[in-house]
Amino acid sequence: MDSSAIIKELLSTIEYGSPNDRWIAARKLTSIQKELPKVEISRIYELDNLDIKKAVLYVLGHHRNGNDQLDIILDALSHDDDHIFQSACNAVSELKITTAASLIIKRLNSTSISTIGAALQSLEFAWTESCFESVFNLYKSHKNQKVNKFAAWPLFRNITTQNWLKIFNAFSQSEIDMHRKWCMYYC
Repeated sequence: MDSSAIIKELLSTIEYGSPNDRWIAARKLTSIQKELPKVEISRIYELDNLDIKKAVLYVLGHHRNGNDQLDIILDALSHDDDHIFQSACNAVSELKITTAASLIIKRLNSTSISTIGAALQSLEFAWTESCFESVFNLYKSHKNQKVNKFAAWPLFRNITTQNWLKIFNAFSQSEIDMHRKWCMYYC
């Protein structure tokens, strides 16, 4: 069976298969070196099934040509469902899509800790200078220590000569021991 037929069969499994078979097919698709059919991927993503959307985002995030369908990933970052957003954040992280930063920043005000965490983890790879104030303010103001830990990492990884002193001062006063230890890197 040639790779085009295999891709067609795997996409059919994502669309019509059981949840378990869908994820097996998604993982297999990521290892195929041939370009994915854009129209078919888009059509399947548009189906009204959240599990199928997550499988498509997984494929795009892990396929060597996933960036070719950036529109799907960016659309998913605006999706109402937190799980779709989190799947899109994973794709952003894998593909290092910096154009997604502004869409990700919008979800930092979510009430879901896991959604905020996914957003902050993806910002480590999608970071632009415009992210700093939003992430820093979240780090300084959020009451949940888990969120503070999530926010600290992209700040730490994206230190510049313009923001290092603000980060140093915030980390040195942190209740989280690791953040205080990171201050030694700035000395």
